[in-house]
Amino acid sequence: MGDGSWVSTEPSTRVLKERGLEKLPLNNDENAKDSDPTAEISVAKQLEVEGTFARLVPQNKYARDAFQRLAQSSRDHPAYLHHKQFVHVDERKDIDLLDREDYFIFSLGLLPEFPALGWRIGKGRLNRPNLSVDIRIHDGEGMAGVHARFCWVKGGGGFFLFADNLRTVPVILNGEVLKRTQRLIPYRNSISLGECNFSLKFEERTPALEEQFQVELSAFYLSVLRENTPLLLPTPSGNEVTIGNWVVRNPIASGSYGRVSVVSHMQTGQPAAAKELWRTPRNKFSVDREIFIAKYLQSHPHKRLGIPFEFYHKKIVDKAEKLRYAKILDENWSPGQADAIDLHILYSPLSTSNFSALIKSKASIETRTRLFTQVLDGVAFLHSLGISHRDIKPGNLMVKSYDPPDAQIIDFGCATTVPRTLYDRPGTVPYLAPEQCENQWHDKSVDYWACALVGAELVGLKRRTNERIAGENYLMLCYWLDNYEGPSGQALIDVCKGMLKMEPAERMTAADALEKHLSDFHIDVNTGLKRATDENHNLVLKAVRVVQRYLWKSTAISPAKQRPEMSTPNFDINNLFGVKGIVAVITGGGSGLGLYVANALDANGAKAVYIIGRRKEPLEKAAKQSVNGTIIPLQGDVTSKDSLASLAEHIQKEQGFINVLFANSGVLGVQSSQLNLPKDRKPTLKELKDAHWAPPIEDFTQAMNVNISGVFYTSLAFLELLDEGNKNGNVEQKSNIIVTSSIAGFSRQVAAGFSYSASKAGATHLVKLLATQLTPYKIRVNAIAPGLFPSEMTEGNPVFANGDPRKEGGVKTEFVPLERSGTEEDIAGVALFLISKGGAYLSGNVIVPDGGRLGQMPATY
Repeated sequence: MGDGSWVSTEPSTRVLKERGLEKLPLNNDENAKDSDPTAEISVAKQLEVEGTFARLVPQNKYARDAFQRLAQSSRDHPAYLHHKQFVHVDERKDIDLLDREDYFIFSLGLLPEFPALGWRIGKGRLNRPNLSVDIRIHDGEGMAGVHARFCWVKGGGGFFLFADNLRTVPVILNGEVLKRTQRLIPYRNSISLGECNFSLKFEERTPALEEQFQVELSAFYLSVLRENTPLLLPTPSGNEVTIGNWVVRNPIASGSYGRVSVVSHMQTGQPAAAKELWRTPRNKFSVDREIFIAKYLQSHPHKRLGIPFEFYHKKIVDKAEKLRYAKILDENWSPGQADAIDLHILYSPLSTSNFSALIKSKASIETRTRLFTQVLDGVAFLHSLGISHRDIKPGNLMVKSYDPPDAQIIDFGCATTVPRTLYDRPGTVPYLAPEQCENQWHDKSVDYWACALVGAELVGLKRRTNERIAGENYLMLCYWLDNYEGPSGQALIDVCKGMLKMEPAERMTAADALEKHLSDFHIDVNTGLKRATDENHNLVLKAVRVVQRYLWKSTAISPAKQRPEMSTPNFDINNLFGVKGIVAVITGGGSGLGLYVANALDANGAKAVYIIGRRKEPLEKAAKQSVNGTIIPLQGDVTSKDSLASLAEHIQKEQGFINVLFANSGVLGVQSSQLNLPKDRKPTLKELKDAHWAPPIEDFTQAMNVNISGVFYTSLAFLELLDEGNKNGNVEQKSNIIVTSSIAGFSRQVAAGFSYSASKAGATHLVKLLATQLTPYKIRVNAIAPGLFPSEMTEGNPVFANGDPRKEGGVKTEFVPLERSGTEEDIAGVALFLISKGGAYLSGNVIVPDGGRLGQMPATY
């Protein structure tokens, strides 16, 4: 240990002040000490009251006996004078042994011999100064020479126990054996050193005393640990809890879905900000989006982004929990919209300062401009990844260092990867762009508007209210920018003027601002060299373009004939067949094939699945089957234009767009099995005529009305929402109409009845007509023509009279070559294929999942 690590034991700053007020003699004045023996007692008492932050209290017989032997030895033994100052002896008479208040003192006013090492505790070693320990445990208690140390650590947010037990005598903290390692000491603790058990009791102070203690601790870090700006956490409290390796200290902010708290790592003392995300059926899309973006950014690190470095997840309601609740409450029980089903915690770098403090500080315009430039660098990089932050404000811009300037963007709770978004109340009102209002779309340019407002505040703009900038306020801001007369900061002003345009498309981008106005300030914090923007590498691209022009001229090959750059294919199954974020509408979704598809979408991450039907009860029952709570029942009639218009308007208000329309509603019409026809022989011509003449003509046309007209008018009703789905861009594939037809429309044999087969033939051709008409509008139309599937419509079918039709052997081979009916997974798989990226290139196609049944009958398709 060099001389630089030694700091003398000195009174705290407040004690020195008190001495001056009381005119007490300094303790380095030996004559004064001899003349006034009360001076030492007075100063020691002040030190104890002022600087003490913890007390090491003996808890068992071995520890108490060791303390008493040391206390007796310290009274008259000169070798123990150094140890005496850390001993507090309860001088009360006639009290029970267990009620005594004996302890070792930890105080910033009474530092150990080597403060950088901390308070060394152990038996000590003979013939060493102060026995090489500060807190001595008397002989015979199983202690090594220097057994352990108590110390603050550089960059750490708390008081630590270090196990220096070279002779392998155990050091135990809360049941964990420590060997040549360190641990943060929590508020509730039990410390075993050899055979001696202690508890470290932290002081609880008033806010004023805690503030003074932070001043003392700052001075300690500066002089001992050589840390200029330590992150100082308050003394541990009884409210703290431990999650994994992190000790949760105190909340510092409140988010939309939980608190943000200061935490410290138990092993390293690393401070961090822990953001709680309580996931519920109502907010799960937003929570999932935030976690996805955070993890994506973790794989795309950038110096200007303060991204989470660790993730924690705990399932609150799992499948076992659901079953338990179902048995207790109701078999259809599922978590309510506000019930927490998951807890996510995101651990991120903890900010010691931000732009709110920067705006109020005395930092120079040059420092402010460099920090602002770094923020734009981060924004440009985010936009290059297709991510919009949507909550740029001073509180989300962290200042890691003023000299050299070092800034980061934090908190991606409002971020989105969707190019255009219908207003969903993101961000902070004073920094919202004009287009961020109800029923309007916005894109990444809202980040430029918010950056401009922050930049204006950096050069002196005073915001009088917390209202958004609009109307007269906008005109006043423009006037202020036009008439800015500051001695410097013109580059910032020019950027603000370029970004504060009412029309989003006219706003200056972050990349353009860096190139045109802030290139002189775009300096790397480590190397001091100017660097290209990560968004599009402007300088490199310029060089490439120059070389290309040269090659084209020299080789006489036009750019059009150059081989285009190919994108890298992504064959990941989640990319090909994922449906996460999809908004779908399914008519006839309360039962049968429609419900199977709805459940598949819900289970695989769709944002919202609206199921429409005439009967309310089956719809509500179907919605309760939802695994993730995204199935939404709506009552309606596909044969009523008023009903369809009302449904479309309702969904437009809630979502603003849809990606998929599944026109699945259908009826059988007049069924041949229910007509008065002989069962044991071929009917005569008259019997055939009379049986089919008996039902009202309306019963026949009802199948046409639902299965053809219903499909057509349902498609018309949702066309504009499908178009908005394309504009929204939440998924790559274009919007899609899927129609449920049937192989009955291909067969020359009458299936359920004439009306059903004819209507399905019409529905299939209608799909081809719609695809031809709508594909130029980037709206695809396809059909699924299923064979035999168990559903409400096929109940009682004699083909299914051979056991479970879903299992092989459940259907006779003369009906279906695969000897089974279709399953829920069969229809769901086809639907997910058409809805996902895997089927994105199909339009006007008909998929026939029938197990080969059409090959058993005269048919064409």
